[in-house]
Amino acid sequence: MKRMILTLVCLLSLALTFMTCKKDEGNLTIRDSKELTQTANADEKTTGKGFTFTAKKSWTASVKESTKIKGSGVSWIKLLYNGVETYSGGAGTFTIIVSLEQNTVQEPRYATIEIVSGNDKIIISVMQKGKSGSEEDSGTTGPLIWNFANGVLTISGSGAMPNYDLKYENGQFVGISSPWYKYKDLIITIIIGNSVTSIGDYAFSNFYYLYSVKIGNNVKRIGQWAFSSTGLEEIEIPQSVEKIGEWAFHICEVLSNITISSVNLSFEGRGAFTFGGKSRNIVITLSDDVQEIKENADFDVDNKYPPNLKLIIGSKVQRIEKNFFFNAFYTEIDSRQKNPPKIFDNTFNNIRYYPMVFVEKGCFDVYKATDVWKDFEIIEKN
Repeated sequence: MKRMILTLVCLLSLALTFMTCKKDEGNLTIRDSKELTQTANADEKTTGKGFTFTAKKSWTASVKESTKIKGSGVSWIKLLYNGVETYSGGAGTFTIIVSLEQNTVQEPRYATIEIVSGNDKIIISVMQKGKSGSEEDSGTTGPLIWNFANGVLTISGSGAMPNYDLKYENGQFVGISSPWYKYKDLIITIIIGNSVTSIGDYAFSNFYYLYSVKIGNNVKRIGQWAFSSTGLEEIEIPQSVEKIGEWAFHICEVLSNITISSVNLSFEGRGAFTFGGKSRNIVITLSDDVQEIKENADFDVDNKYPPNLKLIIGSKVQRIEKNFFFNAFYTEIDSRQKNPPKIFDNTFNNIRYYPMVFVEKGCFDVYKATDVWKDFEIIEKN
């Protein structure tokens, strides 16, 4: 009984602070969580349709330089409401258009928009891609062919990508041995062909401006440190992937949306995914192809900056092993599996509040009767 009372008090406290806890509570709500990320090409004047929010009280807005890239300022971005530059308002529903100046350099630029109403805050990330470079290059790496043009690196051919090494001169780090490393500040998109069977160690490490990756459907291994310290915001692990090396996605500071479709995934060592503390709302989706997540998936966030976590469990998931996720603040689980998957006391480590678990209609009793799950807040979907 004491645990239940404590849980209810914590959840009520969270609802006053985070608009993500419940859509119908708080002073400030956003229409669609997808609108929390706004992107545009270098020559586009807006991010598109912008974002829509509802405020129950007066609100203010500010634009800040992103913590990801310092030095670009924020003069290139303006907030428009009904065609007028606007940074405050009263109660009501507002659609804000994000107006941009053309980006004339090759590096992308970033900003954050903060909407504040009372104790509630919405943080929106803005990224405008850099101007495509005129440089083009191509070559071979092992049995594969690579081509770089207009900000896109394409890997084709058939077989395994080699592993790459760190390079040092006089004891100082000077780069990585991959042939495309010299273009790391120009590459914003990577396409890996369907006949490529592995991604090498350190292949794209330190590609700070890398925004998107398409992994081919025959890749079986993602090497250690392969995408560490990149600008990826989302990643999909396809069905074919069987192994992910340790630190493969280490310090991906804005990575916030991970979809796993692999049917036989294991982890080489620990620390495959570490978020670096700037991903405030993380969504992990275990697709309907997934049956088991093996030990040491190790989704981990800096303990000083625990994020909100939403975990979507597909309808065929049977088991989630130990050490799945570390250091979440508020945790929401959407389970589409009618039979509770096997989980352990340390599947979720250092979770600040008991998870809120949404289950399919008619499944409340079976979850409440299952070890570990029974300690969570179970809510049956309508």
